[in-house]
Amino acid sequence: MADQYYEGVGRRKTSTARVRLYPVSESGSVVNDKPLQEYFSREVDIVSLMGIARALLALNPELRPQLRQGGFLTRNALIKERKKPGLRRARKAPQYTKR
Repeated sequence: MADQYYEGVGRRKTSTARVRLYPVSESGSVVNDKPLQEYFSREVDIVSLMGIARALLALNPELRPQLRQGGFLTRNALIKERKKPGLRRARKAPQYTKR
């Protein structure tokens, strides 16, 4: 492989994906030493690889408007809310009884 690459980091909740784009190779797309279609069996997963957008941005900053419009540069910060003392879950309280 070539020494030069473009790196991007995609995050969701507590997960982190590091993506490196190398110059064109004859082998096509490879993920963890496996072909892309073998690693991701569903087409939906291949389309929603968010880390690739950040690596493409490092390669060509002029792509920012198109990637932002497609929603690929927006981080989803939704994480599970912690359980609070006195409650059953984060927000569910025990049923109130008057008598």
